[in-house]
Amino acid sequence: MQGLLQELERLPGVAALRTALAGGRSQRATGLAGSSRSVLAASLFGGLRRTLLVVTSTTATAEAWYSDLHALVRGETDDLAPPLRLFPALQTLLYDDAGVDKQLVGQRLDAMEALLRGEPTIIVAPLAALLHRTIPRSALQGSDLTVEVGDQQEPEPLVARLIELGYQRHDPVVQPGQVALRGGIVDVYPITAPAPLRIEFFGDEIESIRFFDVNSQRSTRPQSRFTVTVSRESVRTRALDASAVAAIGNAVEDQCGQLERQGRTLEAKRLRAKVARDLRRLEAEEAFDGSDQYLPFLYDEMATLIDYLPRDAVVLMDEPAHLAMRGVELSREIDEVYRNKLAGGAVLAVPAPLYLRHLPEQPLWAAHTQLALTADETPAPGVPDAVDQAFGVVSLPPFGGDLDRAMAAISQWTVERQRLLFLTHQVGRLRQILGTRGAADVRELAVDELPAPGEAGIIDQRLAHGFLVPELGLCVLTDQELFGWRRARMLGGRSLAKRNSTALASLTELAVGDLVVHVHHGIGIYAGLVTRTVAEVERDFLQIDYAGSDRLFVPVTELDRVQKYIGPDGRQPALNGLGDSKWRRTTAKAKKKAQDTARELLRLYARRSQSAGRAMGPDTRLQQAMEAAFIYEETRDQLKAVSEIKADMERPVPMDRLLVGDVGYGKTEVAVRAAFKAVQDGAQVAVLAPTTILAQQHYSTFSERLGPFGAKVEVLSRFRTRKEQQQTIEGLRDGSVHVVVGTHRLLSEDVRFLDLGLLIIDEEQRFGVKHKERIKEMRLGVDVLTMTATPIPRTLNAAMIGVREMSLLQEPPHGRVPVRITVGERREDRVREAIMRELDRDGQIYFLHNRVQTIERMASQIQKLVPTARVGVGHGQMSEDELEEVMVEMYAGRYDVLVCTTIIENGLDIPNANTILVDDCDRFGLAQLYQLCGRVGRRDRQAYAYLLHRQHKTLTKEAMERLDAISELSDLGSGFQIALRDLEIRGAGDLLGLKQSGFVEEVGYELYTQLLSEAVQTLLRGTEEPEEPPFVAELELPLKASFPGFFVRDEQQRIDLYRRLSAVRDEAMVQDLEDEVRDRFGRLPAPAANLFSTVRLRLACDQAGVLAVRCSHGRLVLDFGEHQGLDAREMRVLARGLQREVAHGTVPRVRLTKDALTADLREPRRWEPLDAAQSLVRVVRAARLEIGQS
Repeated sequence: MQGLLQELERLPGVAALRTALAGGRSQRATGLAGSSRSVLAASLFGGLRRTLLVVTSTTATAEAWYSDLHALVRGETDDLAPPLRLFPALQTLLYDDAGVDKQLVGQRLDAMEALLRGEPTIIVAPLAALLHRTIPRSALQGSDLTVEVGDQQEPEPLVARLIELGYQRHDPVVQPGQVALRGGIVDVYPITAPAPLRIEFFGDEIESIRFFDVNSQRSTRPQSRFTVTVSRESVRTRALDASAVAAIGNAVEDQCGQLERQGRTLEAKRLRAKVARDLRRLEAEEAFDGSDQYLPFLYDEMATLIDYLPRDAVVLMDEPAHLAMRGVELSREIDEVYRNKLAGGAVLAVPAPLYLRHLPEQPLWAAHTQLALTADETPAPGVPDAVDQAFGVVSLPPFGGDLDRAMAAISQWTVERQRLLFLTHQVGRLRQILGTRGAADVRELAVDELPAPGEAGIIDQRLAHGFLVPELGLCVLTDQELFGWRRARMLGGRSLAKRNSTALASLTELAVGDLVVHVHHGIGIYAGLVTRTVAEVERDFLQIDYAGSDRLFVPVTELDRVQKYIGPDGRQPALNGLGDSKWRRTTAKAKKKAQDTARELLRLYARRSQSAGRAMGPDTRLQQAMEAAFIYEETRDQLKAVSEIKADMERPVPMDRLLVGDVGYGKTEVAVRAAFKAVQDGAQVAVLAPTTILAQQHYSTFSERLGPFGAKVEVLSRFRTRKEQQQTIEGLRDGSVHVVVGTHRLLSEDVRFLDLGLLIIDEEQRFGVKHKERIKEMRLGVDVLTMTATPIPRTLNAAMIGVREMSLLQEPPHGRVPVRITVGERREDRVREAIMRELDRDGQIYFLHNRVQTIERMASQIQKLVPTARVGVGHGQMSEDELEEVMVEMYAGRYDVLVCTTIIENGLDIPNANTILVDDCDRFGLAQLYQLCGRVGRRDRQAYAYLLHRQHKTLTKEAMERLDAISELSDLGSGFQIALRDLEIRGAGDLLGLKQSGFVEEVGYELYTQLLSEAVQTLLRGTEEPEEPPFVAELELPLKASFPGFFVRDEQQRIDLYRRLSAVRDEAMVQDLEDEVRDRFGRLPAPAANLFSTVRLRLACDQAGVLAVRCSHGRLVLDFGEHQGLDAREMRVLARGLQREVAHGTVPRVRLTKDALTADLREPRRWEPLDAAQSLVRVVRAARLEIGQS
C-alpha cells in the first residue's frame, strides 16, 4: 500500500523523525492512533533501510503489528517475501519440559538467522520473547547446513549432520524437525521451511531437491538449493565437556541436599532421576523437550535477541507505559514460578537465569536508538533525552456491527470532504452492504491508489485498526470498526499432516498380535510380515496364526482378503482352524442375515428415494458472488463436499447426506452454501441445532453470510420474545423468511413452511426419540444434510455400507495446528502460568472442574491465583436462563476464565478460547477427553490443553491408557478416528432393532459390513444373486517380486503399499502408485520393479481371461480354467495370432488346448518367464478383442 505510506509521509513530523533516528537520536511520537503506528514504522523502514525492532506488551499486539506490516512492507521484488520477521514467545510454561510449538521455534530461529545475515529487517517481538535467553550468536553462526543440487556428499553423513542440528528420525516425515533416510533419499522438514524437503542422491551426488506434501508424501516443486537451520534453540554446537557434566552434578547434589534437609526426600529423588535421565540424553546428543534448561551449564554466556541486533538498529517501543506494566507482571511471574519449582524439585538451580527482568528505566535495548510510539497526546515516559513529535492521528469510533450508525458517520465524513479508504478482504461483501444502504458507488482501488476528496475507495488488504488523519483529510476504515471483528487469510503457514484418508478402506493399522479375518479361512492372529523362500525365490507373506499350530502365509498380493477383526463390546472370539467347515457355515449364516438386514434398510430409505424430490437449478451469479465473499481459503475437502451436495440437490431424488468433519473444519460454511442454493431456487431452509446457544451462533453465521445477498434469516429460540417468534412463524408460512435457525422449537406443531426445500441438522444424535419422529416427518420429500464431528456408530455404519451418502472433511484449514496436550500434576504455579500465558495473547480459558459442590470454591482459588482475570462459573445445576447468560457473556469476551463442568462438552464455539485445563483428568473417558480438548483450537493460533491430576496420585492402568490415547489422537481430524475407535469398542449397534451382534462377533465388523454392503448393492440391482467378484489371476513365476526391507524399511509402510497394490484395478492406478514409490523411496530395485510388472501382468490376465500363469522346469502355462476355456472359434483365432508372433520371434513356441496354453522357454532360445508371460497374454488378449469386435 505504497499510496497510503506516501500520503502519511506528507505529515510534517515524519521527515524530522527519520532524520533524527538516522543520526542516532531517540524520539517520542505521540498522537498515533490505531494502525497509524504500523504505517509510520513501514515508512521509516523504507527511508532508513536499517533493522527495526518493534517491541509490544503482549503476543496479541505483536501478531496485529506483524499482520499490518505484512500488508505494508514489500519485498525487493514482487516474488520475494518482505523483509519482515515475527519473533514470538514460546508460549510454554516457564521451566517446563512440555514440548514447544515447532512453528514458533521456526519463527524465532528464522528471525535470528536473518539478523546474522545482516539483512535490514523489521523484527516484531512481544516483551516476553525478548526476556527468554537463547544460544549465543557464536553458537548459531555457521551451524546451518546448505544443500545444493550437484553437491558431492553421501546420505548417511548428511543425516548424521542433521541429527547434530537437533532433527529426529521419523519415517514418514510429517512434522517440522524430523528427518528420514530411505536408501538414496533423505527427507527432512526444516524448522523454518513451509513444507518438507526431499533430497535424492545418485551415488554420492545430490541429484535433486524438491518440496513434498506431507499428506500425499508426493513431491511438489523443485529447488536448486536450500539452507537447513538448527531445529531448536537449545541445540549444542560443541561436545558436552567434563566441566559441564561436573557443574550439573554439583548443582544437583547441592540442591538435593538442601531439599533433603527440609524433609523433601521425594522431591530430591525426583530431581536426581530427572537430571540423570537428561544427562544421558545430553551425552548422547539427543534433542529433547526441556533441554534449554541446561543452557547456562553448556555455554559461558547466553544471549537474547537484542544481542543479535546490529549496532545501528532502531528499537520501536509500542506504548511504553503498557510495556512497563507488563514487565512488572512478567518479573513477578518468573520469580514466583522459579521459586516454586525449585522448592518442588521440578527444576535444577542454574548458574545464570534463563529469563531476564524488564527494567523500564534501563531496558535490554538501552544501547540502541529508541522511538517510543503512543496513541496518547501526552509524551511517553522512559526514553531519556528524547525529542517529542506530535502527529494528531485520532482513533475511529467502534461501530461494532451497528451499520446504521456507521452509515451516518460515513455520510458525515463524505460531507466534510474526507477521503474514505476501506481496507478489507471482503471487498464484494462490503460493497454489497454499502450499496444496499444507499452509499454512493465505492470504487475498488489498486493497492497503491487513494480516493479523491469526498469519495470512497476500497482495497483488498487489511489493517488491524482504522484511524483518521485530520491534517490530510484521510479516514481509513477496517473490519474492526465496521463489524467489531477482523479476519484475514493466513500469512504463510505450514503444511500439516491430516488423518489418513483411507480410514474407510481399512479401519485401523495392523499390529502384531491383532485379531484378523481372512475372508476364506476365518479369524486368526496377525504374526507379522515375513520373508519365505518358495521355489528358490524369496517372497513376502503376512503370517496369520490359527487355532492349534495352524499357520497361514498370505501372499502380499492378496492383502485385500485380510481385514482387522472388530467385534462388539470388545469380546474375544474363538480362533478358527484351517480346513474346518465351521467358518464356511458361519459366513453363510452371516451372509443370509446381511441380506435380511439389507432389505429392512432399503425399505426404510425407499420411502425417501421414491418420494418426489425437488431438482434444484444450477448455481446463479449471486450464488457465486456469495461464495466469493468467503474470506478464508477453502480446503479441497470442503470444495469436494460442496460439489457433492450441490449435485445431490440438483437431482429429483431427495438428498440424504452425512457431513462428517472435526470442529472448526468448515462444516457450517458448506451448509451455508447449500442453504443459499436452496434459497436461490425459491425454497426455504430449516437449520436444526441441539441447544439454544448453538442455534444463536448458527443464526449469527447464516445472517452474516447470507443477509447481504438478500436472504432473510431468522431464529426460533428462547432468546426471542413470544411476539418475535410469532412474527417468524408467520414469515415461514407466507415465505418472507427464507432461512430459519432453531432448536426443538422448530419441531413444534405450529411451525409450518410455505415451501421447505432443505433441512440441515446439526448433531442429530443429540435429539430425543420424540424429536426424531418429527424430524422423520419433515424429511419426506426434502433434501436433508446432517452435520456431525463424531458420528454415532449407527449413523456411521449406515453411511459406510452405502445406504446414506457421506462427505468427509479431513483436511485441516490452512494454518490450523493440533491442540498441544500436556498431562501433569495440578499445581498452583502451573495453573496460574497457563492462564497468564493465554491472557497474554488476549485469549480466554476454560477451567473444567466437574464437581458442582466445590466449583465455586475452585473459582475463588482461580481468582486469587490471577487477580486480574475476570472469572465466571457455569454448571448444569444452574437454571437454563442462568447458564445461557454465562455462556453468552463468555462468547462476548466479558469473562477471561470460565470455571465449568462438562456442560461445555458440546457447547458454544468460542474462537478466542484457546486454553483448557481439565481437573481430575483421569476420571474421564477417551471420547469425553477428545470432546473437551476440542473446545479449543478453533483458530489459526496454537491451542493448549492441560490434563491435570492430583499431586502424587498413582493413576490406574486404564486411566494411563486413555491419556496416552488422547495424546496419540491429538492430530487434526481425529474426531472421525475417535468414532472409529468407538465403533471398534462398541460395535455397529443394533441397526433397526435387528439382533446382529452375534454375527458381528463371529465374522468381525469389517467383513459383516462388507457382506451387508454387497447385499444392499445386490438388491439395488434388482436381483437376488450377488455380483460376481472381480476376476483375479494367480501368478507363480520364478522371480523375486517384493518391496525389499532395505528399500522400504518400515514394516507398516510396506504393508500399506502391498495393500494398496492389491487393490489396484487399472493401469492408471498402477502407474500412479509406481510414481509415488519412485518419488518417496527412489529408484526401484529389481524386486520392486518385478512387483509392478507382475501386477500389470495380472491386470492383463484379467482382461484376457487367463485364470493363472505358472512356470516350472522351463515350461510356462497359461491356464484358462474350466469355465473360461476356449471354444473352437476362439482357438482358431488365437492359433492364427500365435503362429504369426512365433514367426516374428516375439513369443516362444507354444502348445494350445482349449483349457491352457503351454510354452517351452528353452526353445528356440531362452526366454525370461516374465517377458514370455507378458507377450503371450498380450496375444491372448488381442484374440479375445478381435472375437468381441466381430
